Amino acid sequence: MALETYQFETSMGEVREIFGHPLHFLSEQQRKEFNQIGYSGKLNGVKTSRTEYLNSLNKGEFSILQTKWDNGDFIEKFVLSRNTK
Repeated sequence: MALETYQFETSMGEVREIFGHPLHFLSEQQRKEFNQIGYSGKLNGVKTSRTEYLNSLNKGEFSILQTKWDNGDFIEKFVLSRNTK
């Protein structure tokens, strides 16, 4: 088992790619879907969370902790934990 942690920021729900995408284990399509959930709370019109989505991909067990909330700057920060077996 390996525990990995990733820090990422969002702007209006979408992951900010300052030095490339911080969640490198996601495909391009999965990144788009992850951003769609972040912006709307839905994927293809169905309510879901980022954590539920990630856990559905069979890429490990995920949890996400929000560390900064939007205070008018539209920026939020998160720590993602990924446990792979």
